[in-house]
Amino acid sequence: MRRGGRDETARRVAYLKGGPWGSRGETAWKEIAWKRANPTMVPSDRGLSVAATYKGKDAAKQRRLRQLLRGHWDRETTDQEDIVRDSFDEALTRYQLYELAVENGYIPLTAIEREGREDLARLLWSEAARRYLRLYHYVTVAFLASRLELDIGFPCRPPPVREGNQAQFAFFLSQHQTWYQDVLLEGWLGFLDDYQVFSGRRSDKEIFQDFLKSDTETFEDQFVLWQLVAGAERFLLVLSDLYTTLSPSERPSYGSFYFYWMARFYGYRSTARGFKRDRREPDWSQVLLASKRIRALARSTLPTQRAERRYWMLLAKRNADCEKFWEATRQFLDEHQPPVASTTPSRRNPSSRARR
Repeated sequence: MRRGGRDETARRVAYLKGGPWGSRGETAWKEIAWKRANPTMVPSDRGLSVAATYKGKDAAKQRRLRQLLRGHWDRETTDQEDIVRDSFDEALTRYQLYELAVENGYIPLTAIEREGREDLARLLWSEAARRYLRLYHYVTVAFLASRLELDIGFPCRPPPVREGNQAQFAFFLSQHQTWYQDVLLEGWLGFLDDYQVFSGRRSDKEIFQDFLKSDTETFEDQFVLWQLVAGAERFLLVLSDLYTTLSPSERPSYGSFYFYWMARFYGYRSTARGFKRDRREPDWSQVLLASKRIRALARSTLPTQRAERRYWMLLAKRNADCEKFWEATRQFLDEHQPPVASTTPSRRNPSSRARR
């Protein structure tokens, strides 16, 4: 590779490593990762079992991490634990982006091979961290680990590297910044992830469903409820925009980066036979499209019936794009990872108080 090409690749890797997810993941590197890099523990010339490499290391910290990184359905997590767990999610984002970049030809695997092996082994040194990946379906991280010949106890079949569209990946990265900068979108993701902001015995999801189904009942904190509506619309807009810029062959790959949120939005869970619709969970697309509350607002605020029809047509079109995005992604993931029995649960404690 010529010098100019190497410099450009280095700039791309630096950005993937140092985006907003980088600073947000710093707490996880302090609290969860192995305390220091040790290249002799992670040789680059052969495959490596992370479990065997760190077997018997720091038993006390292993116990602490088993408590911290448990499935939240086993026992509710505390606000302090959620800070570290959320940071771990952000630290893992780097490796999800590395995988997507390699998969789509934005960077070669060799550009992150040594650093990726050493740092990913450090981050996943504990059994608890590796189990967390399986519990919360971080299959794209498992894809990368497999390419790097790291055995992290997460069997998968990485998709082939293909000739990607580098401009498309750059557009995706630019758009992904929206997920960190948009307050409405961040609020909606917190809602999907079971953060609670309303007081009382009923869950936020129950309150929001009732709000959308009624066009007359008065609710406390209606401003926050309308913010959730706006956040849901933004969610559909951002994913629909991404979907329409991608070729059919690109969609499953990019969709796998956002699959967690799409599964939560459409009410799916992972089962021993792949992803299945969980009838106990709402399909928020249907709740929104059938909402009496939104329909009443549109009728009273939009200037003409034509404008009202256009609003609903656009919302339905964006949702149709996102449904197709999810379907392609779901099939892709079912093909490339062994099915696991789980519920595609939220990564956060349902009783946490979100700071929106």
